[in-house]
Amino acid sequence: PRTKPTQLSHGDLVGQTVYMTRGNQRDIDRARAAARAKAHAGGSSTLKDAEDHANKLRAKQAAAEERREAERAAAAGDQPATGQSRRASGEAADADKREALRVAREAAEADLIREHEEARAR
Repeated sequence: PRTKPTQLSHGDLVGQTVYMTRGNQRDIDRARAAARAKAHAGGSSTLKDAEDHANKLRAKQAAAEERREAERAAAAGDQPATGQSRRASGEAADADKREALRVAREAAEADLIREHEEARAR
């Protein structure tokens, strides 16, 4: 059974019959579906997938080659190798920073004490 259409009771459309619709939702859905279809129009390309895979492998090989070169240079003594020796060099640098801060702090404290003593002497 069909329901009775809504009668408006206020505004400029008083007494007119209004059928409730989905508005422009159907048009919006059609436009979205067309956009999706256009984006996937080419489908799946085996050649494109193969080329993408080959590019990933090339990048991986280049990274491995750079790592090997770094290890060779480290073995020659040019730079620290990865792992423990790099960590040890980082820890040594941190220790140097801490020592420099300690020395600067002690110097500042000595200056402050000297200034207080000079102020008392006046």
